Amino acid sequence: MKKKYFINRIYISKQDKLYNVKAELQELGLLWNTKENHYYNKYEISKSSMDAIMWICKKNDFSYELKKEEYEDITQRLQSQYKILSISELTFAIVNRKDDKYIYIISVYKDVLSDTVNILDNKNAKHFSFVSKVSDSKNTILAIYSYLQDKEHEFKENIIDFDFDGFLLKMSVLLSEFTNEKDVYGKINKFKYYMISKLSDNVFLCNSVKGFFPETNFYLNKGKITSSYSKNNLNKEQENKIWKFLYYNRDRVAVEHKPSLWELFANNRISVSIDGFETKMPICDVKWNNGNIIVHVFNGNKKVSLNKTFRKEELWAEVLKNR
Repeated sequence: MKKKYFINRIYISKQDKLYNVKAELQELGLLWNTKENHYYNKYEISKSSMDAIMWICKKNDFSYELKKEEYEDITQRLQSQYKILSISELTFAIVNRKDDKYIYIISVYKDVLSDTVNILDNKNAKHFSFVSKVSDSKNTILAIYSYLQDKEHEFKENIIDFDFDGFLLKMSVLLSEFTNEKDVYGKINKFKYYMISKLSDNVFLCNSVKGFFPETNFYLNKGKITSSYSKNNLNKEQENKIWKFLYYNRDRVAVEHKPSLWELFANNRISVSIDGFETKMPICDVKWNNGNIIVHVFNGNKKVSLNKTFRKEELWAEVLKNR
């Protein structure tokens, strides 16, 4: 009997205020289906990511549906289970999406006359290498795959105890997504250097970026991004996050943004008194009411409204105190 493979998926249909958590859902692995008007996980995601998504839904009163679905074919299954990760310019891995384990590692040792390509099957403790001159390509992993494909018959005759067919199949299925992501990264990088060339030094770049404190301003200084919060330059990962944000929100470049109530307060913790005991709970909703702010917090099971209303300055002081 043919073995069946399944994926656990979560579906979150379009509903009020769902847009406010768009960035969080995408970071956890959800995609927006424009035809069906819902978020869902096209690929496998970890249990911790699934739990985090359900927690977001519960604290915001979003409805969602869980489904166990069978894969239609092997291509869909491989795309869902694995991805290609670029570790460095000459080192790559095929990674399990669910637990981030490295299934294969592909590395290139560059030399003047020839290059050595090493392929390690971590799961089965197998390895093979070959010597060739990897073509100078903007997509090294694609160049390696093309070479392996051209020499497939020769490799299969000489490589013992290595699942060459399985490895090549995974590569063929996963390369398309990797190449598309690489193209997007290239476009973001091109946008970054274009903006650096156009903007002056010590100029305001942006503010209120998801993943950073909303009051933080960012400045461009000699090609580096400086934070008003730390007074230091951002690290590479943080810089990439800023440039990616600006690439998709070009109207925010060098334009000061006034954060909304949601951007200022949602997901921050404040002190709440329950039966005489003080604890901290995350803010899950805020709205104006006659000049004051009504605050909803998530108590671990549901969204509840606090009896007290706050002035904006008062709530901001409370948020800062509880960071």
